[in-house]
Amino acid sequence: MNSNYYMKIEYTLQENDFLEYQLYTTSKSEAIRKKRLISKFAVPMLYVLLGVFFYFYDNNKNAILICLFLGALWLFIYPFYSKYRYKRFYLNHIKKKYTDRLDHVDALKLGNNNYFYIKEQGKEGKVKTSDVANLIELKEHFFLKTKKGGAIILPKNYILNTDEFKQIIADLGINYVDDTAWKWS
Repeated sequence: MNSNYYMKIEYTLQENDFLEYQLYTTSKSEAIRKKRLISKFAVPMLYVLLGVFFYFYDNNKNAILICLFLGALWLFIYPFYSKYRYKRFYLNHIKKKYTDRLDHVDALKLGNNNYFYIKEQGKEGKVKTSDVANLIELKEHFFLKTKKGGAIILPKNYILNTDEFKQIIADLGINYVDDTAWKWS
């Protein structure tokens, strides 16, 4: 490893760090947004169709009112249900796939202009700075998002000087994305 580096960040990833990354990535996926939108409106549409069927089949006006109520109730409840369901799904996924990456002291060295040096679980590697697409800043995390779709997750509380960190990244020509107002919904 190159001993000339600008900054070394030692950090420990927890379950919530991986969860925030997964939820953030999910919220930015156009395919998942469409899927959630369809799920939100498909159930109420089925209730409406069911109510119309009962209305025309046996002139049951109460059935259409009940179905309209249930459809409206679903529209109200769905955002909470969806938020909970995705969170639970990703927590289970993290417990299965990332348990070995939790609670280890890892390190990121911002080296010369060509590489980021990474140490995870005693293994060392490097990522070309040209392979990093964005530095994404959330309220409690930075994500160094690679062009191939992966990311280096950095909890902010381990970075002593976030302004210096962002400046080093900017000097490397990496795009900065301020998403500090992002919230999982």
